[in-house]
Amino acid sequence: MVRVAFTLAALGVWLIWWNLLHPPGQRPIPWLVQRFDAILDPDFIMRGPQVVACFFASIVSVFWLASFRFKGDTALHTARVWFTGAALLWCTVNTLLLPWINETKSFRTAVAQMESFVAHSPYTDKCIAHYQLGENMAPMLEYFMGRTTPLPIISLNSDACPLFITFALRETPDDIDPRWRLIWRGTRRLDVKTNELRLYAKKR
Repeated sequence: MVRVAFTLAALGVWLIWWNLLHPPGQRPIPWLVQRFDAILDPDFIMRGPQVVACFFASIVSVFWLASFRFKGDTALHTARVWFTGAALLWCTVNTLLLPWINETKSFRTAVAQMESFVAHSPYTDKCIAHYQLGENMAPMLEYFMGRTTPLPIISLNSDACPLFITFALRETPDDIDPRWRLIWRGTRRLDVKTNELRLYAKKR
């Protein structure tokens, strides 16, 4: 039963991967992808062949098939079956599905949407400051934005830029200061129920 369970789970990973390779409207088994849309970005399209990922996942699958020689008649063989099965699942998920898992954790899409919004607004080409983003998030957003933001503003009294971006809990009120107004909000898929990026503009 253990071998059957691990084998079916691994086949499920391969099926999910195969479906994700198709465009969203052309997937052979769309409901299979939808069941995991909280941890896999179903709209992400992988560019280029996944030859390396497929190769390593296949190697692990071969090792799993080789483990069938362990009869499970001793505690050591049973432990080997469990270890090989766990390695099978871990390796197939982290080789085949890793690009989609990473995309749910990435701010790339949210930042691109924000940049598109700014480009089609009266604030195009205006500088964007950041407020209370933290030492790790600010450089990451600068990388995705493709521009260098000013030093972080430490007070909402600042006039350094007409815009600033911040990270907030979804239940945080929009009007955090009477001198600023919320003009855009977005989130990565991983934070869809908890946190969001917000862009504020100086009131005129």
